[in-house]
Amino acid sequence: GDCDWFREQYPDCETESIAQIIEKDAAPMVIGNGECDGGSAYKVASCGYEAGDCSVCVDFVSDISRVGDGRCDGGEYNVYECNYDGGDCIEFN
Repeated sequence: GDCDWFREQYPDCETESIAQIIEKDAAPMVIGNGECDGGSAYKVASCGYEAGDCSVCVDFVSDISRVGDGRCDGGEYNVYECNYDGGDCIEFN
């Protein structure tokens, strides 16, 4: 399945299981869906910046973990390339 593909592409990505992250963050997330939209544990180089979803965004922001954290940070985070702060700023655009 999708998880097998992800593990093959990013063997050095060591995180909690997706189910544990969703339970902790209380918000659904999708890895590799083309949008930088949460799951901060996957927004690291060893996980391909959320399987490529945040690879463009990482060039725009100073702290990728703030993207999709449930708070609209505005400024550099509230741009199309970062999915408007991982969806946190959608209501303001």
